[in-house]
Amino acid sequence: MVNLVFRGVVELPSDCGPVRALKFSMDRSTTTDFTLSTPDDASLSFTTDALTVRSDVLFYTSRFQGRLGGLVPVDYTPDSPPLPIPLPLVVFTRPDIQLVFVDSGVLETEPVLRIAVDPS
Repeated sequence: MVNLVFRGVVELPSDCGPVRALKFSMDRSTTTDFTLSTPDDASLSFTTDALTVRSDVLFYTSRFQGRLGGLVPVDYTPDSPPLPIPLPLVVFTRPDIQLVFVDSGVLETEPVLRIAVDPS
């Protein structure tokens, strides 16, 4: 994550009512071995070897777990948010993120984005 800034705790509207989320901004982020799963009547998943978002990235999550710098375990939620310290370059390993919403000018995948539906 490049130029990561924690912007605070916000409430986002949803069909089920407001969702509390951590709001971050950044210039760019690349995730390797990317998987996004959505539980619903049928599980929908998106996978790719690498996913990059860039250009005015806004990132909202209800939980952000991982290892900061590969060493320090973190577990951020709206009830225990990170310190609002801008970080020019930050690396997380083993991220497990409950993504609520992401917005960016550009989204790139390598080599392709695979979409699968599990009807079970």
